[in-house]
Amino acid sequence: SSQEAQTFQARPAASARSRQRRRPPLAMPPKADPKAKSKAEAKKKAKPEGAEEEEGTRMQPPDRASFDEAVGKVQEAIDALQKKQADLAKKIAERSGGKDEFFAKKAELKAQLDEFSGKIDKLMERKGEINKAIGDKRQEGTEMRNQLNKMKKSIGFTSEAEIDQRIADIEFKLVTD
Repeated sequence: SSQEAQTFQARPAASARSRQRRRPPLAMPPKADPKAKSKAEAKKKAKPEGAEEEEGTRMQPPDRASFDEAVGKVQEAIDALQKKQADLAKKIAERSGGKDEFFAKKAELKAQLDEFSGKIDKLMERKGEINKAIGDKRQEGTEMRNQLNKMKKSIGFTSEAEIDQRIADIEFKLVTD
């Protein structure tokens, strides 16, 4: 019995913990009472049809002639505006007729411009080649002039007479030695 008392005491504690962890399901708001709706509908039906007519004034049927007249005026305004729009569209078409000629001429001029640009590019390339050749010749000429000056300095003679004198001195040495 002491065991039963312990298990009995242990169970309530476990169930208290589980109740704390578990949340109650969310409840939906109460629905409207269907009997109340049927009572409201029954009250509406209970009134006789003649009573409604007595409560408010009855609407007059539409006047078809005045409606047709108003629609006719609006239609005339629409027709006038459409005619005006057609006239403006015609004027625009007349003035834009030269647009095709303009674009054709523009395309022709663009083609000529491209052709001339191609020729100019070829001539500029040729000019660059010629300038490079001229530059190479100038550099070659300066190099030759520099070599000539170096040779003059290495020889050390400034006239033909000095050269002839040197040749005679070398020949004399060869003969005497």
